[in-house]
Amino acid sequence: METSMTEAPETNNPLVQNTPKYDPQEYVSLADQTYRNFIKDGKYRDIIHGMAGLGNYSLRNQMLILHQQPDATKVNTMSGWNYNKRNIQKGSKSIKILAPIIDSMVKSENGNITAKQSDYVTGYKINFVFDIAQTQNKTEEELNETENFEPYYSVITDALKGTLKSYEFKTAEITSDGILDTRNKTVTLKTGMSDEQTLKTLVDQVAAALVVGRERKNFKGLHSNDFSEILAIEISAASAIVSKRFGLENQNLQEPDFDKMSESDINKFANNIGVARSVSQRMIMAAENAMTEVKAQEKLAEAAATELEDIFADSVPNSANRKSYAALNESMEDPLFSEAALQQELQSASKKTVRTRNKPEAEMA
Repeated sequence: METSMTEAPETNNPLVQNTPKYDPQEYVSLADQTYRNFIKDGKYRDIIHGMAGLGNYSLRNQMLILHQQPDATKVNTMSGWNYNKRNIQKGSKSIKILAPIIDSMVKSENGNITAKQSDYVTGYKINFVFDIAQTQNKTEEELNETENFEPYYSVITDALKGTLKSYEFKTAEITSDGILDTRNKTVTLKTGMSDEQTLKTLVDQVAAALVVGRERKNFKGLHSNDFSEILAIEISAASAIVSKRFGLENQNLQEPDFDKMSESDINKFANNIGVARSVSQRMIMAAENAMTEVKAQEKLAEAAATELEDIFADSVPNSANRKSYAALNESMEDPLFSEAALQQELQSASKKTVRTRNKPEAEMA
């Protein structure tokens, strides 16, 4: 449905604040209608797969993004792209999304403050973002829509397991790839699988545990008594989103039979998609934060190694320097080698070089 944006009329909705040019209420309506159109046009899979890159935005905002930029894969504000060393290409048209206005709500009893809630949404305003295709990089470094899991397999698996702190993970010779036991809080993975299959199975099991264990009090979506397969559908969607994010093959997305749903059920189902989005984002953020830390350590070690090479290149070659340099290289292979130890080695090597430079030629022979 093509809808043009008009000057903001007056609105009685207290959660929508008019801006001089754009009416947030109109964008709320456009987002909801776009969602219904996607479902009716058989594009549920597009919504789920799109969350691999757009999942940090609400479902409404994803619908607005895809309505305005159907090929969008990763969006950010202008300042966000600039921070990532990317410029907006001249002539690019911004994508309008909804931004919540957050304020604190004070609960009082007889005039006394009893509680404060800092994440209370008091309204919406229009914000502007751009897709990565509308940017150009300032450096050779590229930002990928998906992460390659292979170099960080152990980091990702440990991070995913960390999202289920009360669960025990083990391996065994079982017939299926994985078994989730929510009663005893265990996840069992089949021995002998490839790294990719192990990671895919772990994603499935963690997604299932998080979905099943999710608090449903006051939940406005479809429940199991409304739709018997709803939990399996949420699990499948969350797993598909995470798998796509890390470049894993996943052809098992379970789609609901929307022909059996009423208009009201389809509207409620948006909240079930929200569950899949929330669970998948929890898993993705845990893994990517862990990878970010490891990448930072790798860059630090690389920079320190380069600095040490420069120091030793300028020094007079002798057995003491070669021995110290060899020992440092060996220690840097140790995964427990800390930044503090690296700096200590660097200072020690620097002092040795200075002492060597100050020795008379006769002593250096």
